[in-house]
Amino acid sequence: MNVFVSGPYGDHNPDHVIAANVARADEAAKQLVLAGHVPFCPHKMMEGWQTDERLREEHWLRVGLAFLGDFAQAVLRLPGDSHGADQEVSLALHRYGLPVYYRVEDVGQPGGKP
Repeated sequence: MNVFVSGPYGDHNPDHVIAANVARADEAAKQLVLAGHVPFCPHKMMEGWQTDERLREEHWLRVGLAFLGDFAQAVLRLPGDSHGADQEVSLALHRYGLPVYYRVEDVGQPGGKP
């Protein structure tokens, strides 16, 4: 299953918070691969974009949301407060009709949503 990894990034947070969020998303993506899924982890692809003065939040949101709409068959929502991740989940559910999971081990399993 193609799985979009959604969770906090925190482009306005200190570098160590961003690094922890990226590491958490990367580990989830690795676990998805080991479980036989194909993840897209925007955290890894766009890591550091917040420091490029040419780019704004609208740019990385547009890229991430394109993958959500064109690639994903499901979303894995990682824990933590995130307006962007909440927006991704809302779009996944209401626009694309995708299942949203909250634990790697539930991805692809019936009843994986809380």
